[in-house]
Amino acid sequence: MHLAGSTAPLDHDLSKLSKLIENAGCIPVRRNTTYERFERFIAPTPKPIRGLKMAQ
Repeated sequence: MHLAGSTAPLDHDLSKLSKLIENAGCIPVRRNTTYERFERFIAPTPKPIRGLKMAQ
């Protein structure tokens, strides 16, 4: 639950969640709603961040 004016994110993207799970020493997996299928989640390679030139 978030309070009014909270700056906490409402959700995390899959890459951040995957990294959080790996940093905890676990293996991130995708499951269906009944937990029947298991598939290891491999986060996509992030695109490099390009800086923009400052206007003068």
